[in-house]
Amino acid sequence: MAGYGPKVEKWRAKAEATREVGVPYKYEGLEERTLNWVRAREVKDKESGQLVIPEASTEAAMEAIKALAQKKMQGEFLPRREVDELSVALGNKEHSSRVRGVSSKLGLKDGFLQEASSYRTR
Repeated sequence: MAGYGPKVEKWRAKAEATREVGVPYKYEGLEERTLNWVRAREVKDKESGQLVIPEASTEAAMEAIKALAQKKMQGEFLPRREVDELSVALGNKEHSSRVRGVSSKLGLKDGFLQEASSYRTR
């Protein structure tokens, strides 16, 4: 109910602890917005205690995200503003009044601060 905000620090700490132990982090190379979206959909498996993605559609989106992240590292995919690996993998545009993986209350200009200068008012 609180959104991504309170959980982001906890997720970062877990990722850092995993790296310090020497275990490769399974989401290495993904941008933070995409990471937050994926982490929010993981649940703990009762039998193994591992974090898993229970829904097949989310798992399919995750595979597409990983493929786009590879293309981005090779220079074949250049994300720009809201057309990034998450939006392309999900196959739909960002809603203008909220930004997936960041906040349900921020608009595009506030959600993509690094690209704020490219948004124009008319």
